Amino acid sequence: CAGGVSDVNDNAPVFEEAAYSAYVAENNAAGALVLRVQARDADAGANGRVSYWLAGGSAG
Repeated sequence: CAGGVSDVNDNAPVFEEAAYSAYVAENNAAGALVLRVQARDADAGANGRVSYWLAGGSAG
């Protein structure tokens, strides 16, 4: 008899903060750290991977 266990994506990422905001100065150096966002996901493997990206346009 053979068996296996696979992980399903049943845990949502949990962010360390409820909301994040940042101010980017006009003269910030390219590559400067502006904001650190952290989240953890209890799923294993690819289901536990958390990705971030910026969306939207410019303000002002």
